[in-house]
Amino acid sequence: MEKSALECIASDVAPGVVVITVKGRLDGFGSRSFGEAFEPVLNNPETVAVVLDLNDVGYLSSAGLRVFTMALKRLKERGGILTVCNLHKFCRDIFEISGMGSLFTIVDTRDEAIALGLAHSREKRVLDRWVDLETIAAPLARIRVIPGDDHAHGAVAILGDVKQVLHADLGENEIASKTFSETEYSIGCGALGDELEDYYPIMGEMITIGGTMVWLPTDGNDTPDFLIPRRASGAVTIRTGFNACVAGGFDEYFLIESVDPAGIPIDQLYRTIFDTAKQRRPNYRGVVGIAGRAEFSEVYGAGIRKSPISRFKPENGETILHPSNINNWFSGDHEPRLRNVTGLLCGIGVDLTTDLSAFDPAHVDRAFYRHPDNTAGKPHLLHNHSVFFTQQPFEVRMVNLGSEIQSVVENGDFKDMRHLLDQSRVTRAFLGLSYTQQIRSDVASS
Repeated sequence: MEKSALECIASDVAPGVVVITVKGRLDGFGSRSFGEAFEPVLNNPETVAVVLDLNDVGYLSSAGLRVFTMALKRLKERGGILTVCNLHKFCRDIFEISGMGSLFTIVDTRDEAIALGLAHSREKRVLDRWVDLETIAAPLARIRVIPGDDHAHGAVAILGDVKQVLHADLGENEIASKTFSETEYSIGCGALGDELEDYYPIMGEMITIGGTMVWLPTDGNDTPDFLIPRRASGAVTIRTGFNACVAGGFDEYFLIESVDPAGIPIDQLYRTIFDTAKQRRPNYRGVVGIAGRAEFSEVYGAGIRKSPISRFKPENGETILHPSNINNWFSGDHEPRLRNVTGLLCGIGVDLTTDLSAFDPAHVDRAFYRHPDNTAGKPHLLHNHSVFFTQQPFEVRMVNLGSEIQSVVENGDFKDMRHLLDQSRVTRAFLGLSYTQQIRSDVASS
């Protein structure tokens, strides 16, 4: 009987990123053919990320694993990575029982694997030319500019309306469900739970950043809760009555160091971002979304005390910010809540000194309000939340935002989560900047 030949198709998806689609049996015979087909890819010094798509591989032996291991070693020697995707159960079990599962990066889908490859290729390119990157000497901060996503199209997606929060007028029908992937970088009012009565009466401030959701239940205990899903299955969803999501990718990243050792206040950090954007970004329209990690010398936080739902609506008909209601509805720090911590920050800022005619004013109004503990009359509107951990090492070079967020979550001890007040001070930060081109309505998951 004629043996069926193993088929390997190598495709370049970006400079330095190659996908190899394998079809057939990776037994002793097929693995020799596989190794021969793999060789030209490995011999190319420009290749820094390889994706192995095994969707059409039903059998894998130790011979195939040896080829994988050899390829991984050669790629690592030049700072490359190897990612395996679309493993069938038998092949996945072979990885595990051989003890090699932990050596390889294994993901479910081709898209996930390619995304990892593209991120790694970008990171290596940036690090190789680190000394040539743009630097900015602003009055209050020193900034190194790191190139962002090639196809970023900054947007803010708004679900609900912050005015319904301020009037404590969220009805049961206004509570939406969103998956973690749909709210990767977002802030708002929300909760976790299954049955409506489990979460509806205790919704509070929330942040979702890099797949980690943290919220502050309004149950009187003043203790945040969080969930870090290992896989985005959609089985657990975020419940929210108001959510503002930084979408569309990041145009660039700022590695920021405060000139003042005591740190730069959040509002002045935004002012620095606004002013530099005016000078050097043709696509700057006056609205910037940010996400990243920051070293805080001082944290001033705030939070709502009650779930802003219709059954708790103030009897006097005024907003929860009204002097007659605010003490019952808001808590705010007048002394630093925390000092010298690492925070994961997500927020949106509007520069009121810029022509905002590109945006529908009604959409802007849905996302922002002036917090009573922030000074009125400032030339901007800011809305920021942050989750805090014990202080983590801050490297001189940072490129991959997702990796930095993951490192803080995995290695830091959780401290707190709050709506962030403007007087909070940052000494250093690594921030993704999304120069918003569109503010749009968001929709709930089906």
